[in-house]
Amino acid sequence: MSDEQITEEFLNLGDKDKSVIIYIYEINKNIKPGDIAKRLQLPHSTINSVIKRLVSKKLVNWKEYAYVELTTQANKMAAHHLKHHIIIHHYFEHELDLSNQDAHEEGLRIAGVISCPTVIRMKAKIPDCELSPCKVYM
Repeated sequence: MSDEQITEEFLNLGDKDKSVIIYIYEINKNIKPGDIAKRLQLPHSTINSVIKRLVSKKLVNWKEYAYVELTTQANKMAAHHLKHHIIIHHYFEHELDLSNQDAHEEGLRIAGVISCPTVIRMKAKIPDCELSPCKVYM
């Protein structure tokens, strides 16, 4: 699957679906749905619905009363999304003179809705950012 397809698939997920994938990716361990619900401050029933939806899309592996783990595809999606966020953050901080905190918050807000070609153009403006845009190696 190409980087653009990974981005498109991620963009088509709901906000809660994205949040669950990113959270599991960032903690880098398998976790139970109740722990996800506590951390994301969402009802357990909502998290169960999200997880079942992600299972149907083959983005997580989960059996009831067991740990949730990301599939390879979901890991790639999360890594790609976070790379977009970091590049956008650098761009906002260095090109738009936003504070580190504002660049971080704005970057998080739009990283899930911006295309690979746009991120590549942003990266071209910040040569000190060493990330290779839109190339996910797992």
